Amino acid sequence: MRYTQINSKYVCGIDLHAREMYACVKNKKSEILFHRNMRTDFDQFKKKMQPFRS
Repeated sequence: MRYTQINSKYVCGIDLHAREMYACVKNKKSEILFHRNMRTDFDQFKKKMQPFRS
């Protein structure tokens, strides 16, 4: 089995549904920096993810 090596500072996982989503951001040490249920709204998502964009 091959594994992917990720070279970014952060990794974001999203569980997306029609009305709400769960987002989680971790750093390279697998420390959770952000995790939250929120409504499915791309503008709100962009605002919340701004500190993690590089």
